[in-house]
Amino acid sequence: AFRSEKSLFLLEDCAQSPLGKVEGRRFGQWGDYAMTSLPKFFSVQEGGLLTSIHGRIDATTYAPGIRREMKSWVNLAEVAMQWGRNPPRQSWAQWNARRKGGSVNTMPPEVELAATVSDPESLYEMTDETITRGVTRATKYIVEHSDLNAIAAKRRDNYAYFLESSRGWKQARAIFPELPDGTVPFMFPLELKMPAAQFPALKARGVPFYRWEHKHPLFHPAICPVGARYATSVIQLPVHQSLNDEEAERISHTLFELLR
Repeated sequence: AFRSEKSLFLLEDCAQSPLGKVEGRRFGQWGDYAMTSLPKFFSVQEGGLLTSIHGRIDATTYAPGIRREMKSWVNLAEVAMQWGRNPPRQSWAQWNARRKGGSVNTMPPEVELAATVSDPESLYEMTDETITRGVTRATKYIVEHSDLNAIAAKRRDNYAYFLESSRGWKQARAIFPELPDGTVPFMFPLELKMPAAQFPALKARGVPFYRWEHKHPLFHPAICPVGARYATSVIQLPVHQSLNDEEAERISHTLFELLR
């Protein structure tokens, strides 16, 4: 109503919440335009989505090219087989591990950013090429054939599992101890009580997690003490839809051993 009264445009940033709902309507369906990041909720490695309630958006995009198209399929297949998401996973993973002189991974991969980044914006530099280049057919196929309701349900189930498990983790606390209806989580944020000691211990045990470590000026203790504390004390556990029950249980058990 305020938007209409003032003749304004409402832009929805749904980068980390494309599947959530409020009052029965999905995020992205309220504003004039909405944007979201595809890799955060789909099993793809590229791309974003721009939608509008005013109809189809006419934008000029350029095809990725045959080499990029082929590489996209190969990369997706390689990652899927490496982490046991395809039938030939075991033989391929063992062969690849022997080729590299290592062993087969049993935990989902850990994701970490460098701890010293002077300018966070430099990580997301946009150029005319990246803005106008279309996504590959592999990405389109996966997104268009994904079951949004199933994705939302599995992410909620994984979050609920970690939330219940966290009651036994005395040396950490769940940032959000409730999961409201309509909320589809991007990850499970957990605050460590003794991050200096617990962070390397979790890494050593192979627990997959992510920590936002950008040295942004707003994280200075004098400006925002909570942000400064969260920058080093909060880790993000995965709740993505491909995380199966066995993996979630293994993560939970390891956290219990280290944080009880």
